[in-house]
Amino acid sequence: MSFWRERIWSSVRRRRVRPFILGLRDSIPEAASLSSKEIYRLAGRNTGNFVFTAAIRSQVANWGDPPNVALRAASARLGEKGGICVIPGANKLGPHMDMGAAAEVLQNARTPVVTVSLGAQSNVDYRVPEIPEGTLRWVKAIADRRWGSVENIGVRGDFPRRVLAAYGFDRVRVIGCPSFFLNPTDRLGELIARNAAAMPTRVAVAAGGPGRRHLSRIESSLAQIVTETAGAYICQAPFTMVALARGDFGALSEAELEACREYVDGATSISAFTSWIRRHARVFFDVWTWMEFLRGFDFVVGTRIHGVLMGIQVGVPGICVVSDSRTRELCETMDIPHVLSRDHRDGLDRVELMGLFREQFDAGRFDSKRRRLAANYLTFLEGNGLTVKGSLRSLARAA
Repeated sequence: MSFWRERIWSSVRRRRVRPFILGLRDSIPEAASLSSKEIYRLAGRNTGNFVFTAAIRSQVANWGDPPNVALRAASARLGEKGGICVIPGANKLGPHMDMGAAAEVLQNARTPVVTVSLGAQSNVDYRVPEIPEGTLRWVKAIADRRWGSVENIGVRGDFPRRVLAAYGFDRVRVIGCPSFFLNPTDRLGELIARNAAAMPTRVAVAAGGPGRRHLSRIESSLAQIVTETAGAYICQAPFTMVALARGDFGALSEAELEACREYVDGATSISAFTSWIRRHARVFFDVWTWMEFLRGFDFVVGTRIHGVLMGIQVGVPGICVVSDSRTRELCETMDIPHVLSRDHRDGLDRVELMGLFREQFDAGRFDSKRRRLAANYLTFLEGNGLTVKGSLRSLARAA
């Protein structure tokens, strides 16, 4: 072990190292006073980003002050000693994102760096994607700042592990997603199974967006279930859907509003659509409020994996509609019931959804996998010098 790494480990043993999150906040408590555009920017263009950031915040102790540092203000913190930079991985591996600017910031870092739950974007059949040179430099900058006893790159599943290996990065660990462990109980699967005994009467939908026109018929069928069950239509992205859920219709052009109407229910009028949105659409800027809200439902479904996970974490049965590698691998890694969108192009109904859920969900298998993943995640965090809170430790020890 180098002198630098030994000095850092000595600080860790004396609890002098203070981790900080590089990136987004985990909530926007002042959201009511902000414009929809500002909120969308702070959310990183998807409110699902709050979920895994809040999860990491809830699982690791001894955060620095402030605990979150934006990239544009990160250089000073990264140049200090006595810190650990924690990066929520998200879906950064693929042609859709060039992390070159972030790579330049990290290349000058004096602090150790850990990335948690890095994912890869591709088609549903797991084709290895092209990755921009800037993103490869970003991955190398992280890998070069490993100082713990284990890998410092944690990935969501086997697919990003294979993607990184194809580009020469072999020291990674599959850890799933931190949001899978928001609920500390080690028998979550048993609770979900008990709650799946009856046909759902109030359904929450993790809403998609009009950019996914190939999913429009599925989305319309899910919106119909919301209507039938006096349910909720919970929006995360894009901006148009977030603005709609806030009742901020003036932030949208006529064309944008029309695109949303066509995506959700092309058979209705604009007036009827906006009335439906006011009645059913919701958006959340705090994870714990989001989870508490979902306790009032008995099923959750949609194309947003973190939206579905919010319900599952409070014991609500759920199923994810999968159309890409990112959501598919998270479902497979965490044993979340799911269907491929291409197999249900004409839509889904409540009876079909419940049948698919019961075919796939096994409470014992779910709980066993969750405990094993938690134990592996615990090893990853502690091996990188992070102090883990008791709730995650208890779940991991049940493995």
